[in-house]
Formats: sequence, C-alpha cells, structure tokens
Amino acid sequence: MPHAIIEEQFFEGGGQDSAAEQTPPPLVAVSGEYGAGAEDVAKLLAERLGVQCFDPPLMQRIVEEAQSNYALQERLDELMPNKIKGWLATFMKKNRGKGEISYLHLVKAMMGISAKGGVIIGMGAHLILSDRQVFRLKVEAGPDYCSGRIAKATGIDIKAAEKMCARVDRERVKFVKEIYERFPTDATYYDLVLSAETFSPQQMTEMAIQAMCLAKLDMPATLCNKKSK
Repeated sequence: MPHAIIEEQFFEGGGQDSAAEQTPPPLVAVSGEYGAGAEDVAKLLAERLGVQCFDPPLMQRIVEEAQSNYALQERLDELMPNKIKGWLATFMKKNRGKGEISYLHLVKAMMGISAKGGVIIGMGAHLILSDRQVFRLKVEAGPDYCSGRIAKATGIDIKAAEKMCARVDRERVKFVKEIYERFPTDATYYDLVLSAETFSPQQMTEMAIQAMCLAKLDMPATLCNKKSK
C-alpha cells in the first residue's frame, strides 16, 4: 500500500511546471492531542477533499523509503521549490548527523505532497508547510476526554489510558519542538481550532471546509456554497 501511494503521489502526473498550470489541490495540516480524534477528522477531510490522508506511520514509511530509494530522492528534489532548495542546502552544511537526514527527507516529502495536495496528520506539518498555501487545523480536547476515548478504543483501564495520553503528548511536543528548532518560522499559529468535546468529527469536518472556503483557498467548486464566497 505505501508503495502504491508513493507512486501515485510523487510520480504520476507532471512536475512543478505542469502542476502550476492547474489549480493547486487542497493542502491541510491537522494537529491535536492524542485521543482528541484529530485522525478521524483528517480522514473525513481527505475523503471530502478528494486527496490522500498521510498519518504518522505512512509519513515514516515514506521517509524510510526516501533514505534508500534514489529515484524517490530525485523526484522529491524535482518537486522542491527553488527557494527551499537553497535553504536546505545551507541547513545540511551545518547539520550532517544521521538524524538530520531523516528530518531532511521529512521536509522534502511534505513539500512533495504539497504539489498534489493531501491531509497530513501531525509531524510538524503546520510548521514545515507554513510558507505553502496550507490550512492548519487543530482539534483540541481535555485530558479526561482524551484518556476516556483511548480507554474505550483500546480496552485498557482509565489510569493506563491517562499515562499513555500523557506520554504520547510529551513525545509529540518534543518532536514539534525539534522541528521548530531546525526549521524556525513565525507562522506557528493555526487557522482554525475546534473542540472535540463540543463538536463531532463530522461537524468539525464541515466547519473546516467552510473555513477553507471563507479563506478563499483553492477548493473543489462543489464544496464552497454561495454563502461562503
């Protein structure tokens, strides 16, 4: 499955020039606390927008593939905006550690995704893609809500779920901090923040679509009604 997605996302169709002639597909970065349900909203959004959903496991597979697949490396370089190429070259001169190579491929993969659109869950996408036409959505919920959902979904007791949520959120905060330190940007905010405790995934999906239309982002015409134009 990952190889089929890589082929479709990065190799099918033309390069930057041909992509530029068409309306850019929607690009969304979705974040949220572990257990808040950001993944559910992201999948619904991707389905409505007609683009691929990239969760952290899929992004990790793409990064791993890019480390060993020379053809994919070349393709990601082709899709990389010229102004980003120069910046990354400078970055790599200063940072040559093995871990930095993974961050480099992550950035290149996200830039490649931006050419054909997609919904990316977490992974610091709201920072890495801050200079792209990206809609940044955050799904929020309190600790009790998140741990309750995880306990129900996994069958573990509430105390174990609380510890799991706290651990995963710490890891996510650390990762995003590392992303920011390597790729600093002033655009650290979100375009829309929604409460999972107030709205259902379906409602949040509709609200995100309406917000994207109001922001006059490039969207499928059928999704933006006359009221949002």
